[in-house]
Amino acid sequence: MVSVWICVIDAQCPVPTKRITDEETEGPYWIDEMLHRSDIREDRIGIPLTLHLTIYTVHSHSTRNAACAQTYAPVTNAQIDIWHCDANGTYGDEASQGTVGQRWLRGYQRTNVYGEVTFLTIYPGWYSGRTAHIHFRVRLQNDMGVYTYSDTSQLYFDDNITSIVYESPIYSRGQKDAPNTRDSLFDTTLIMPLSGNNTNGYDGYFNVYYPFWTGTFPETTPEVTPSYGWNISNWSPCTLLCGGGTQIRTVECISSTGDIVDNSLCDDATKVPSLRTCNEVPCFAISTYMWQTGNWSACSNETCVETRMVACTNGTHIVSDAYCSGSFKPLSYDICNYNASRCNITLISELYGSSAYTITYMMTIWIVIVHVIAMWMG
Repeated sequence: MVSVWICVIDAQCPVPTKRITDEETEGPYWIDEMLHRSDIREDRIGIPLTLHLTIYTVHSHSTRNAACAQTYAPVTNAQIDIWHCDANGTYGDEASQGTVGQRWLRGYQRTNVYGEVTFLTIYPGWYSGRTAHIHFRVRLQNDMGVYTYSDTSQLYFDDNITSIVYESPIYSRGQKDAPNTRDSLFDTTLIMPLSGNNTNGYDGYFNVYYPFWTGTFPETTPEVTPSYGWNISNWSPCTLLCGGGTQIRTVECISSTGDIVDNSLCDDATKVPSLRTCNEVPCFAISTYMWQTGNWSACSNETCVETRMVACTNGTHIVSDAYCSGSFKPLSYDICNYNASRCNITLISELYGSSAYTITYMMTIWIVIVHVIAMWMG
């Protein structure tokens, strides 16, 4: 692995003490989508991962008190792009992977005055021969405000944490086939320390050190023709929980310098929809929730009790009893073939929550009523 980013140094300081971040290949899946956003997940499911990157420039020089000193400062307004695969090892907007037009897990941010950017994404999956990794690109502006200085690298993660992540059923491919040491591109200096867990997600912090930067280019800097692309926001929450709601998002044309421009400057053929339907599963009306009962069981000779299933349903499936709370719930047990000398009064009392005396009294009344009705009908 070779660092090709050259540091401007003093004659007395031939080697800077702060290591310049190693450059790595951008790989085959880089696309300049121009998606200015912090949350790049869209509809991708995975364990949450928050990335905090800070960009510094390094300058080595001699001072009055030291033969060689080193200073570094945060870079403001640097453009940081990241892109990586989803939990299944697939990249978005790739014809070879059948994801054209799906621009998830891609985006860029610009550093603040402290040189910081933050991205919300998911822990990346893996594909054969590669360990878990995230690509990033750093672009710096010249004096004309054009992003011309550009280099790429990759972030890696501790194998132990990756193994824990891949135990989650979300990562259906299971454990990767290439640990860090078997990935030919892996660089130990590019491991991002993480904190967190599979339940709450992970946070990672990484400092990127660049050579001394003044923002000055030679006078022969060629004029750069701006390019244009669609900037797409995340979908809004669905307007309905069921029954077919809608979601909206902003789709606007921006230039390579990040300015919003007229939509006519972007390719209309690549413009994505700004409105879609969501949560189209039908809502069940309150009236469709009802108690349904099963057949009575055989009468128990010991308890003189018969039982049946009583469940709240929506017409097709059993649901929580809470949905039927507005109506009387039928009994799931009843007394049958009562005989004071044979039936277990204690068990009956436990079922009905009453004393044996009360049960006996009520059974006597119940038997009399049944007898009277039988005589009247006969």
